[in-house]
Amino acid sequence: MREIAEQQENIGAAIRIFNQNVEDFNNGIQVFPNSLVNASLNKKSRVTPFHDSEAEAGFEYKLK
Repeated sequence: MREIAEQQENIGAAIRIFNQNVEDFNNGIQVFPNSLVNASLNKKSRVTPFHDSEAEAGFEYKLK
């Protein structure tokens, strides 16, 4: 049981890290002057954060 609980914590932490990186990326492509460069050259699109209601129901996420 302890190993499963540890895996749940690791998954929760990985999802939080991923979503924070997605938020940073999305903010970065909207900030001046990156927004001008992106609009004219890169054409990067926003990334959607991870959300899985079935997975969230099975894990207990603890904010630290």
